[in-house]
Amino acid sequence: MCPISPEGRLIQEKMSKQLKEQGILPHQILYSPTKRTRETAEILGTILNIKTEEEKTLAIDEDGRELIKKIPMPALNQTIFMVGHAPSLMRFASQLLGGKVPIREFMNTSSALVLAFDDEIAFGKAHFVKYLSS
Repeated sequence: MCPISPEGRLIQEKMSKQLKEQGILPHQILYSPTKRTRETAEILGTILNIKTEEEKTLAIDEDGRELIKKIPMPALNQTIFMVGHAPSLMRFASQLLGGKVPIREFMNTSSALVLAFDDEIAFGKAHFVKYLSS
C-alpha cells in the first residue's frame, strides 16, 4: 500500500493537534499493519506523545470478535485509538453502536469517532460521544 501523501500528513497533523486541544488523549494507539496506517499512527503518537502498536486484527478481523477484545473495560477509564481503513473501521463502529448511528455519513479521511461504554464491552453497547473531522 502507498505511503501517506504530503497532504495526508498535513491533514493528520491538524487532526492530531485538534484531538490534543480537546483533551481526547489515548492510553494506547493501535494501527493496522499497512504503511499508511503506521505512518498515520506515528504522527498521532508523536504529537500526543504516546507509543504506537501494530495490531494485526485491524486488518484481518472481518466480524470484529477479536478486535473488540482490545477495548479496555470501562472501569479502567482508558481511551484507545484505532487507526485503520474506513470500510472495516466503519463496520466495526457500527457494530459497537448496534447500528444506531449511520457511520458512513461520518467517516472522512482523518476523522475521529469517539465512543464510550458504560459497563460492558459488547456489540450494541457503545454510545456516541463525539465526531471530529479535519
